[in-house]
Amino acid sequence: MKGKSELKSDYKQANYIIQRLERDELFQQFMSGEKQVIKTGEIFGVPFKIKIDSYHPGNKIVDLKVMKDFEQIWKDGIYLNFIEAWGYDIQAAIYQFIEGNNLPFYIAAATKEKPEPDLAIISIPQNRLDYCLEIVTDNVKRFDDIKKGLIEPTRCEHCDYCKSTKILTEILDYTSL
Repeated sequence: MKGKSELKSDYKQANYIIQRLERDELFQQFMSGEKQVIKTGEIFGVPFKIKIDSYHPGNKIVDLKVMKDFEQIWKDGIYLNFIEAWGYDIQAAIYQFIEGNNLPFYIAAATKEKPEPDLAIISIPQNRLDYCLEIVTDNVKRFDDIKKGLIEPTRCEHCDYCKSTKILTEILDYTSL
């Protein structure tokens, strides 16, 4: 049994990841901006609030992500990198638009892998941010209406919302999984 003063293994791993990131000079440069900067704005009349992890005014926007690993993720029948799979490119486009200065966007990423976490600084090219902003502008009114309860979302049966509102209607055969 662990003593009261001993950290749980999750906290030990988190501390180890932090110590690893602190040893990397480039990672620290990217994370050295203003911390947790909150900005608000609108996209086609819909309000947005963002919180930038490391803001370098006039220079760049940096978002910190810690994940299991950097392996590609199988989603919707294809393998995607974690940025596209989790919509971080969409988030980046929103952040860039709300910030208002078209600053370069970077993800400072670390993994929870043992024994050694991996780390990377990843740029998202402007053409990808522009494409993702088009996706946002094409869908922002619909998402706002869903959020306000004015319309029902289209169910995909895979996202967190669909899982949390799922109602079982049948018994599955294990071979269908």
